[in-house]
Amino acid sequence: MNTKSKTILTAALVAVGLSGAGLTAAQASSGNEANNAAEIQTFMSAPSLMDAVKAAEAKTGGKAMDASFETLKDGSAAYQVELVKADGSQIEALVKADGSVTAKAMAADDMDDHEDGEADDD
Repeated sequence: MNTKSKTILTAALVAVGLSGAGLTAAQASSGNEANNAAEIQTFMSAPSLMDAVKAAEAKTGGKAMDASFETLKDGSAAYQVELVKADGSQIEALVKADGSVTAKAMAADDMDDHEDGEADDD
C-alpha cells in the first residue's frame, strides 16, 4: 500500500471511530438526562431542606451539622441529616418525604471521617 492510500485509510478509520464514540456519548448523555429528570422529580416531591433540618432537630434535640439529599432504593426522596447533641454525641437522621424521621447514633468511623475533613460517599 502506498503512503497516500495509508493516509486515506487511516483518516477513514479515525472518522468511523470518532462517529462511533460520538454515538456512544450521545446515548450515555440521553441516559443521564433521563436519570437527572427522574432525580429532579424525586427531589421536587421531598420537603424543603430547611423543613427536613427542623424535623430532624425537633426529633433528636440535636443541632444539624450537615444534610444531603438522597434518593432511596425504593425511589422515594429523603434527606440524611447529621446532628450533634449538647453532650457531643453525633446522630444521623433520615427525614423521608412523608415527614417521618428515623435517627441513630453515628458510627465512630463516620465521626472520624468528618473530623479529618473527608466527605462521606454514602
